[in-house]
Amino acid sequence: MILSMLSGGLLINLIILFVIVFLSALGVPGGMITLVSMGALSNNYSELILVIIVGAIAAIFGDLTAYLIARKFSAKVSSWLKKFKFYRNNESRAREQLNKSEFMMVFLTRFLFTTLCTAVSYISGLERLSKKKFIVAVVFGEILYALIFPVLGFFFKETWSDITNTIASTIIVLTLIILSGLITYFVVKKLRAKNKLK
Repeated sequence: MILSMLSGGLLINLIILFVIVFLSALGVPGGMITLVSMGALSNNYSELILVIIVGAIAAIFGDLTAYLIARKFSAKVSSWLKKFKFYRNNESRAREQLNKSEFMMVFLTRFLFTTLCTAVSYISGLERLSKKKFIVAVVFGEILYALIFPVLGFFFKETWSDITNTIASTIIVLTLIILSGLITYFVVKKLRAKNKLK
């Protein structure tokens, strides 16, 4: 039954979902929007459940990878991470909150304070937070993350389609306005240059 469901574009969509959500846990943006989009693209509850399962597995593996990288190469990783804006912006806040309540901080940043999620994963590794505690918090938090956003996409798919169409239309209109403005600017500049020569 699962193999018949995975025929066609669904398998490719699930692979794309896994890759994007996994990379998102390492600091590349796009995981949440991809989960919502894949939820909106689901045609039935079976497809939605597959999206939730793949999303949760990818997020958990991504978080564990970030944690293990930071733990193994703590000195190198710390200086390397400071080059990235997402880490610099969230490091001190994440470290402060992590020191107050390790388990709850890891758990809540998976689905509630998602902007801190990646920073907390790396800092947990750098601070050598208990692996068992980290894994338990990540598993429960990422299951909620992978459940909330695809379900929102699935139940609000009409609204989601309208939003994405509006964004696409707005981008096209803005691009045309900018191009028209640039063309007008260069034509006017050329005409003024010709008039000065005369």
